[in-house]
Amino acid sequence: MALRAAPLDVLAWGVLSVGIVLGAWWSYQVLGWGGFWGWDPVENAALLPWLTATAYIHSVIVQDRRGLFRVWNLSLAIATFSLTVLGTFFTRSACCRACTRSPRAPSDRS
Repeated sequence: MALRAAPLDVLAWGVLSVGIVLGAWWSYQVLGWGGFWGWDPVENAALLPWLTATAYIHSVIVQDRRGLFRVWNLSLAIATFSLTVLGTFFTRSACCRACTRSPRAPSDRS
């Protein structure tokens, strides 16, 4: 099953990687925040699932070759999905204020 899922996993990881790189470029060039690590919460929230997805892809390769890490791979897949949902919640709710959010109307300001 891992062999069938691996191309889709690598595709999703690649799309997320491109999105993170474009977000880093955007925060550095367009906003001028002075560094690639000075991102807003949206880019930081995207990095966490990318890290667990990277670990998952590497451990799937070990599982295919040696038959190890079956439970670990399932845990990494669940962690990646959970971090994606958690990051979406934090960046789209009022918990974190990001520069990418639309500005409030003048009547909403206190």
